[in-house]
Amino acid sequence: MGNEIRFAIGGMTCASCVGRVERVLKKQPGVLDAVVNLATEQASVAFDPEVGDVPGLLAAVDDAGYAVDRAHLELRIEGMTCASCVSRVERVLKKQPGVLAATVNLATERAAIDYLPATVDPGQLKAVIRDAGYTAATVEQGGDRERDARARELAGLERDLTVAALFAVPVVLLAMGPMLWPGFGAWLTGLAPVGAWHIA
Repeated sequence: MGNEIRFAIGGMTCASCVGRVERVLKKQPGVLDAVVNLATEQASVAFDPEVGDVPGLLAAVDDAGYAVDRAHLELRIEGMTCASCVSRVERVLKKQPGVLAATVNLATERAAIDYLPATVDPGQLKAVIRDAGYTAATVEQGGDRERDARARELAGLERDLTVAALFAVPVVLLAMGPMLWPGFGAWLTGLAPVGAWHIA
């Protein structure tokens, strides 16, 4: 049994355009049927997911000189505690018809989703996340200030940790070197100028 997706297409102006898009789609691997409507500027495609894929269908329409309507959505997700949670949310999103890509970030608690608005809408995407046991809310234009501040704080902590590690390594070598390498102390003494180890 095949899957069905719908997507909006821009740039069609006549019946000839419709025929061209339908022919292009029907030539793609795994396509069982393709119907294009000029009035609604939408295509409905039935295909076998074992043979064809959605990105290939969209690329074929783009290559034919028309524009497929894609959308991007960012959601704030709460309730994730580990990498397993991230993987679970990504899986449920990618299983939804019309979702082209989904990336979830645990540190910022956000999901970035590319999708076909003619097939799936933000409400449906938030619903599947809730069904998976998490809460989801749309990130308003301009971003969530609290999450942005948290991301900046995490970046600052990571930078501080890196600097601290760089300064700690020489100290550890000086302190532990003689115990780990018997000749380390003599080698270190040889590096110093004559008389540097003697008090005047």
